[in-house]
Amino acid sequence: MIGLDNNVLARYMMQDDAGQAARAARPMESLSVQAPGFVSLVGPDRGRT
Repeated sequence: MIGLDNNVLARYMMQDDAGQAARAARPMESLSVQAPGFVSLVGPDRGRT
């Protein structure tokens, strides 16, 4: 399983910087059923302690 950082996912989806989008595409496009990816979900901090 490949762990994906949220920044990689955002660069891949937004395509806002050609160089970074190309670098983000490599791990994203290597994913398959045999080599799945994982992105952890982290919620926003709403000021609660």
